[in-house]
Amino acid sequence: MDYQKEQIENWVGDFYHSDFLSAYPTLIKEYTPQLLCLFFQSALEHGGSLNELELTSLAKALQSLGKLEIPDSLQEHVPHLCADFLMDLQNKGRLANGEECALYLKAMKFQKKSTTIKRPGQRLNRNDPCPCGSGKKYKKCCHGLLG
Repeated sequence: MDYQKEQIENWVGDFYHSDFLSAYPTLIKEYTPQLLCLFFQSALEHGGSLNELELTSLAKALQSLGKLEIPDSLQEHVPHLCADFLMDLQNKGRLANGEECALYLKAMKFQKKSTTIKRPGQRLNRNDPCPCGSGKKYKKCCHGLLG
C-alpha cells in the first residue's frame, strides 16, 4: 500500500510541475497535490488498479473530495483538474483508460458535502398557542393555513 501511495504522490508531483496547471486559477495550485492524491487513492479503494481505473469508482472518488475545504470559487474546476490529471497519466503511459475516465469526469459536477440546516426556533406543536396571537390553540386556529 505504501508503494501505491508513493507512486501516486510521484505522479501528482509530475503533473503539478507540468503545463496543465497554467489553465487553472492560481489559487487552485495550493490545493492540487492534496486534492489529486486523495482523488486517486479513493478511486483505487473503490475499484481498479494503478494501471486502470473503473468508471464507477470515479464518482465515489470525486465525492470523497467534499471532505476538503475548497473555496466555492474553485469547486467548478475540480472535475476538470482530475480529468486533466488522468489524461496526463494516459499520455505518459501510466493509465490505460485515462481519456475515457477524463470524459466521464468532465460530465460530472463536483458537490461539497451537504450541510445540515437547522430550524431557527422550536417546532410548533398542534397544542401550542397560535403564533397569530388569537389565544386559541394552533390546531384550532391557523394549523391549516400555516402548516
